[in-house]
Amino acid sequence: MEGAPTVVFRDGAWDEQALRSLHMAQRDIVTEVRQGGRRSMDEVEPVVAEHNGGISILPKRQD
Repeated sequence: MEGAPTVVFRDGAWDEQALRSLHMAQRDIVTEVRQGGRRSMDEVEPVVAEHNGGISILPKRQD
C-alpha cells in the first residue's frame, strides 16, 4: 500500500469504496478494535488505513 492514509470508518459509517480498494474487510478492523480493548465501533473515531499497511484506531473524544 502506497500513498496517503485512507479513512475507512468515520462518523459511524464505513467507507465501502475505500475498503474495497484496499482489499480490507470490516470484520478484520472490528477484530483489531476489540483486540485494542474496545467493545464496539461506537468507541472509536476514526479508523485510518496507513500507507505502510497498518491501521490506526483512534478513541472517540469524550466532549
